[in-house]
Amino acid sequence: LGKGATSSVFSAEFKLQDPALPLPKSYALKVMDKTQIKQKNLQVRVQNEIEIQIFLNSSSSKFKKDQPLDLFDPTLVMYHCFEDEANVYLLLEHCEGRELFFHIQSLKAKKTRLSEQQ
Repeated sequence: LGKGATSSVFSAEFKLQDPALPLPKSYALKVMDKTQIKQKNLQVRVQNEIEIQIFLNSSSSKFKKDQPLDLFDPTLVMYHCFEDEANVYLLLEHCEGRELFFHIQSLKAKKTRLSEQQ
């Protein structure tokens, strides 16, 4: 799906779908290379990214029991994070339509802005 300075994002699929669990079938799996993170001295940045995701998820209506799903909630859900010796992994909600940054740059080139609805 994409590649950054220290990470790659892959499309991932949950194969053992339990009908009792209302989980999506497809995810975005962000794989961050620990060697690259250390070489570029980005440990704090990665830790901040994870902490921000945890905070956003805890305050998101998507995770609050007995509340309707807010279809306009801009929060990207992080379902899980883990690590091994080589990588840090973030299992994220899969969003179609590329990165927000791409859309902002595209609009900037056209000298337009996103509307409130967009």
